[in-house]
Amino acid sequence: MDKEYRANRNETFLKDLFSYFLIIFISIIISTAAYFISVQIIQDEIDKAHYNSLNQVKRIVDDRLSEVSKLFLQMGLDQRIQIAMNYGASLKPGEIFNLAQIQKDLLKYKLTNPIIKEIYIYFSNNEIILYDNGKIPLDALDKAQLSSNPILTRQWLGGKEAGFIPYKDNNLQNEIVFMESLPSPRKKSMSGKLIVVFDEKIINPLIEGLKWIDENEILIVDKYNRAFLFGEKYDSFGLIREENFDNLTSTNNKEYVTSHVSSNITKWKYISVIPRHIYFGRVQQVKSVIYVSLFLCLLFGGVVAYFFAYRNYKPMNKLIQFIRSDIKHSYTREENEYDFIKNVLEKVFKEKEVINVQISKQRDKLRNQFMTKMVKGKLHFDGVEEMLVLYDIQISNDNFYVVMVFFDISNLLFENGEDDDMDNLDMANFIVQNIAEELVNEKFRGFYLQDDDYSICLVDIGKEDLHGSERDIKAIVQQIKKFTQEKFGISLSVAISQYEKGFSGISQAYKEAVEVMEYHILMGRSEVLSYSDLQRYNNTIHHNHLLHDEHQFINFVLVMDYDNAKRVFNTIIQEWFINDMPSLQLAKCRMYSLINSLIIALKELKKSYGEEFIENVQLIDSLLQCESLSELKHEIVEMMERIELYFKRDDPYKREEIHKKVMSYIKEHYSVQELNVSKIADEFQIDVPYLSKSFKKGTGIGPLKFLQMIRIDKAKELLVNTNTNIGDISTEVGYISTVSFTRVFKQYEGITPGAYRNIMK
Repeated sequence: MDKEYRANRNETFLKDLFSYFLIIFISIIISTAAYFISVQIIQDEIDKAHYNSLNQVKRIVDDRLSEVSKLFLQMGLDQRIQIAMNYGASLKPGEIFNLAQIQKDLLKYKLTNPIIKEIYIYFSNNEIILYDNGKIPLDALDKAQLSSNPILTRQWLGGKEAGFIPYKDNNLQNEIVFMESLPSPRKKSMSGKLIVVFDEKIINPLIEGLKWIDENEILIVDKYNRAFLFGEKYDSFGLIREENFDNLTSTNNKEYVTSHVSSNITKWKYISVIPRHIYFGRVQQVKSVIYVSLFLCLLFGGVVAYFFAYRNYKPMNKLIQFIRSDIKHSYTREENEYDFIKNVLEKVFKEKEVINVQISKQRDKLRNQFMTKMVKGKLHFDGVEEMLVLYDIQISNDNFYVVMVFFDISNLLFENGEDDDMDNLDMANFIVQNIAEELVNEKFRGFYLQDDDYSICLVDIGKEDLHGSERDIKAIVQQIKKFTQEKFGISLSVAISQYEKGFSGISQAYKEAVEVMEYHILMGRSEVLSYSDLQRYNNTIHHNHLLHDEHQFINFVLVMDYDNAKRVFNTIIQEWFINDMPSLQLAKCRMYSLINSLIIALKELKKSYGEEFIENVQLIDSLLQCESLSELKHEIVEMMERIELYFKRDDPYKREEIHKKVMSYIKEHYSVQELNVSKIADEFQIDVPYLSKSFKKGTGIGPLKFLQMIRIDKAKELLVNTNTNIGDISTEVGYISTVSFTRVFKQYEGITPGAYRNIMK
């Protein structure tokens, strides 16, 4: 058990710990997403700065190149230069002067444009190169030792190469030269060419000043992807020849980030080259910080999660230990701490509910007992008010009625399949109580009580109209009677007392209701009758007429004219008891008088037919046991049938042996769940009261009790000799529900079926 507890405890603790880690994990996911977004933002800003720097280089260099292009257009339209392009090999003084003026202009252009290092004009007619310091024949160029000598050759000057051209001077320094033929309106062939050499010392500082980081290198490549201006070391890596200008490029096992823009003036490209570790340096710093923070979050978050999970689990563990030690509830393999606490609480709440129900039942019983004693006048009224407060009974000390109810449950419409009169009576009582309390309390204050013999409703009318209150109570009772009869098949006989004053008058009202109810039972009526109605009945005795009917009935019995005897008997019942409406005492006298006359007639038959006749038909005992008019009527009609049957000699001992056949029938069919006294009576074609009395006279017990005893005996055999569960046993012996079986079994054996099985085994 402890191993299971520890295993389940670890499972619960790990679940709690996992919950905390899940929270940390979600936070890390959010932080990681924020990290990627931040890195992307930083990357975008770096790219933007990178391209802005490169565009500034492009704009500055393009502006300088644009100035040279404008200079070319200006010089191409210069009149002196146009004239000089037509000079011959030998120069005249005026022509020499013109060339001197052009030379001054070249010096002016050079001085006004710092980017221009050298400026030359080549005249092809006389093969003279003119520059700011003089003129040189093409043949004497080698002796001039000009720095730009490599470009000033017949091949270059006579070639078709034009535009901005990168090259190396005599000192192997990168140079940029602009070479373009000057337009000549008179000749279609070239007569002159402008050569401008750029000063790299001016361009380089401008480009260096635009680098956004020191490690940034700017390359310029021509349309043939030839690098000049800082491009040699990268060109040796193959970077430029591959035209891979916008990708992360690895050269000589080194990684670089490159980007480029194209010139708007020439077909050049401006390329920016940055080592990868420099370019992504800031990003790498952010990444490093994020990685460290994530690691610290996992480390410290895990420690904190474990700490809080343990701290939160500790009180629960103490609670579990307390429950296990005091409540004695053990773990199951499927339970963890939460399930364990839930199951324990459910068990405690159920036990509390059972205790509350028991307390409520006991309180209701004590309350009912107190009210019953008060109604019957068995209390000392000095302490009544304190007891009313104790039982929370809100009742006045004014005027009261006592309404007494008797149930006829022979025609119940319950569909529970049970044949237990006590259960049916309890159910009927419960139904009537709820309906009565609801209807009575709409106008008055009603208190419903259960007595051994009858059900009682004490109606507190307060200070209502005393003359109209009885009418209202009768109307309410009629509603109850009609509703219960139609909906549930419960037939009610209701007796209502007169109103009485104060607590002391309640017992008098009870006696009045009892007297009315006795009259009900005696007359066999099922109606609503009050004590005032009973007092108003006419009790006049029509003696001569009644004696005549009685003598006529006896005579018909003696002569065995049973049809006329039945007719006269029905007339007696109608005239003596129904139409005449006698008082309770008079009705009893008339009933006993009729019984006495019948006994006298039977004694006359005894003289004629002997003692055997009286014993066989069992007439006198049946008559003496009658307690109501309905029973007397039933017994007299049956008596005449018995006498008639006896004299017809149709098995004179049949009635005597009926209980034996019923016993055999019950033993054979006890397992049928629908079997009850009514079914048995139908099987033998006799009525239920006669069956019950005949069976009880022959066996000493009623047929229902005998059926239950047979079922219980069979159930005891199955409980001892088989392992069948109690539910199946209850069905096998004829009970629909286990609850009914258990209740009846405990009634006869004093213990439950399960306890009986344990004891016997």
